[in-house]
Amino acid sequence: MNGDEDRLSDILLEWEELWKQGHDVPVAELCREYPHLADDLARHINALKATSWLDKSVEHSSASGIPSSNGGDEPRILSGRYRLDLLIAEGGFAYVWKGYDLELHREVAVKLPKPGRLNSTDLFMAEARRVARLKHPGIVPVHDVCREDGACFIVSEFVEGGNLRDQVASKINPLRAMQWVAEVAESLHYAHANGIIHRDIKPANILIDHHGRALLADFGIARSPTKSTAFAQSVGTLPYMPREQLEGKDPDARSDIYSLGVVLHELLTGKLPYSSDDPIVLRREIIEGAKIGNLPASSRSIVAKALNPNPMERYANAAIMAADLKRILARSMSRWAVGGTLISSLMVFGVAGFVLMPKAGVHQETGNPKLDPDWLENTSKLSALEQVRAVSEKLRELNTHFNGRLKPTIDNDVVVALEFLTDDITNISPVRAFVGLKSLTCAGTYTTKSNGRLANLEPLKGMKLEKLAINYNEQINDLSPLAGMPLTYFQCGRTNVATLGPLKDMPLEVLICGFTHISDLSPLKGMSLKGLYCDHTRVSDFSPLHGMPLEQVRCQDTPLKSLEPLRGAPLVGLECHRTEVADLEPLRGMKQLFALNILSTKVKDLSPLKETPGLTLLWCDFVPKRDAEVLRAVKSLDQINSTNVSDFWKRLDDGRR
Repeated sequence: MNGDEDRLSDILLEWEELWKQGHDVPVAELCREYPHLADDLARHINALKATSWLDKSVEHSSASGIPSSNGGDEPRILSGRYRLDLLIAEGGFAYVWKGYDLELHREVAVKLPKPGRLNSTDLFMAEARRVARLKHPGIVPVHDVCREDGACFIVSEFVEGGNLRDQVASKINPLRAMQWVAEVAESLHYAHANGIIHRDIKPANILIDHHGRALLADFGIARSPTKSTAFAQSVGTLPYMPREQLEGKDPDARSDIYSLGVVLHELLTGKLPYSSDDPIVLRREIIEGAKIGNLPASSRSIVAKALNPNPMERYANAAIMAADLKRILARSMSRWAVGGTLISSLMVFGVAGFVLMPKAGVHQETGNPKLDPDWLENTSKLSALEQVRAVSEKLRELNTHFNGRLKPTIDNDVVVALEFLTDDITNISPVRAFVGLKSLTCAGTYTTKSNGRLANLEPLKGMKLEKLAINYNEQINDLSPLAGMPLTYFQCGRTNVATLGPLKDMPLEVLICGFTHISDLSPLKGMSLKGLYCDHTRVSDFSPLHGMPLEQVRCQDTPLKSLEPLRGAPLVGLECHRTEVADLEPLRGMKQLFALNILSTKVKDLSPLKETPGLTLLWCDFVPKRDAEVLRAVKSLDQINSTNVSDFWKRLDDGRR
């Protein structure tokens, strides 16, 4: 297509997004910069309005092109595997169904493109590829991508608990709101570090899981910062779009930060930082600058920085915004502790990464984890679904306040994975009945009135688990029952664990142990770890990691001094900000290094980065006189401190003139 056709297509997409939100923006407003396109645009809009699927409601889904039932009452099954049970959401580009995976016996979310959307299949495939490579506990994971009848659909984890849009209407505890936004900011920082800009941050795209944690979803219009298009510039949700996006400039990480600032303002005040919902007036207000409501000085400063009309004056990255929110939360907990008052659950356990832990090494009484051997034997012989029912009943019997809610995954009539909350559980021994269990998540939550109560892992002794998550159980301090377990993935973050000794000789590939008392990594020696997340611990020595095929390392907020043990590792991402690291020489020659954060370190010499040919994203304490020449030589860089590299150098050069 020629330039005018491209512009017309982009403007139509923008109009359609606003139409789906209930706004019929006048052609004159849409074509303000391109008045010669007004007649063509009007014809296209009239044609779209006449198209039946655009105006159909959810109740008429069959006519709308939404997958209909087969024969009227039977739910449709996609690819012979995914049953569509309930339409739960509708966006500008897609419908989202609550579905059921008939092979793995688990609930899923199925996202299908709307018929008639431009390039919907390509957009969906692009989204799936982007999200599939984002492996972060705060980002909703994609399970599968399939094609049927010429269209593609995405299968992801089904997240119960609703989204932040549901929360806006109710009065939210300000600390809880800041906790959720801090979690999203950390997830955003991870996405940005992997080269992805979300471009549609809003309450509806932030889900709350059954642990009460905020998960970032719907990367449907996300883009790599190096692949900007007019479509990416114009698409989003208007009340959450920053000024630069309305002006047709390329969005970057700071655009997402602005959108998250709008979300934070909305959660804290119950309303948007604008006075009008008329799209024309709203555009003008966004360009002129947000009007911040009545907020305490501490939270107001965060909102104001995120909503600054000038991207250069916003947070340099989402991690800094998260850190500011955490500081407020930490101070609040400290004040409550001094006063001797427990306010909600935030005093009992961690908030957005801050954990109030018992003294390391203190034994916690746990009750009797023993179980009748006959019950175990008889239950293990039942069918998978009967096992789940029996285990649920036994857990309720042994743990008075447990609601019996389990989330199993069944494969060939074997329970292979299980998830449940431990807020009301001290005895997990019934899970031993699942003799084929490979993956277990028995984590607590820090958004209810009690943190995970699990303290004794003895019932897991001898089980052949490959994946285990016990995070948010602050009473756990002994991992010895796990010794000899064939774990490849282990998460024990935000527990009272002080030693990794029992993990020795395990085939671990991913270890997440942040916010613990751990200081010694020597039990990991000889492993083939690919991912290590030991941030906010006492780890100061990486020597045991030498020779490991590490791809992702997160060690910020530790006393770490040297990266030498990482020399030669196939690192893709390294976050070592706020450490004692001073020398980047071990990174020289790392061809796969994509993202690096060395903010607030002792690094003075960036020259080793000239030999990291894949380095794309960099956060550093930039000193122009010292660092400019070196970084100009790193031709692979796309962003420096969350700024597109061309803009970064232009602003630096302009400032020197």
